[in-house]
Amino acid sequence: MRPESIRVDPRRTYAFRSRFKTFLVSLLDGLGNRFFKKNRNSRIQWDKVRRIAVLRLDHLGDVLMALPTLEALRETLPKAEIDFWVGPWGREVAEMSRLAHHVPVFEAPWFSRPPKRGLLRGCMVLARLLREANYDAVIDLRGDCRHILAAWMSRIPVRIGQTLTGGGFLLSHPVHHVNGLHETEQGLNLLAKTGLHWKRGQPWPVLKPSPENAGEAQ
Repeated sequence: MRPESIRVDPRRTYAFRSRFKTFLVSLLDGLGNRFFKKNRNSRIQWDKVRRIAVLRLDHLGDVLMALPTLEALRETLPKAEIDFWVGPWGREVAEMSRLAHHVPVFEAPWFSRPPKRGLLRGCMVLARLLREANYDAVIDLRGDCRHILAAWMSRIPVRIGQTLTGGGFLLSHPVHHVNGLHETEQGLNLLAKTGLHWKRGQPWPVLKPSPENAGEAQ
């Protein structure tokens, strides 16, 4: 039996428990889709994509579950430079995977413990950092409206992500969350929906510790 995603109730379109939040976000999405639809869903010319930012700014376990997606990206786009953006708590795992060219660290205030204030400022700072890095594409693996807003403000042309918390109209290529898929497979489905194909295997995260790491673990 395939395990279900632990993040979303399969009966809900959005990740919110509150019906009021769900109503507001669905209303906002409805309005946004009317104005932004013409700018979305063009075919991605992956052969021209040279620099990619993959966002997984949330928890350590989510960073670990994102590794199969990075591996698929490396396989399908061997010439692209892939940066894996994580929070401070995910840096060592991201580096130990040896799948990203660089591991930029960004502490999103909404994922700090306890959460910090400054949501809009955090989005603006993230947008500026992404814009300065001159990416051709950004992929948000969480489906978070705050990351989607930052990606849109960064003016990166290819913006890929799920629509779990709304704001999908700001993405150039929104992808719906598939109920029933494990978190490791959600990211792979995201890539498949944008035209990337790879040799499918078991989507297990793999870490490659250095001799120093191995010695410390022993």
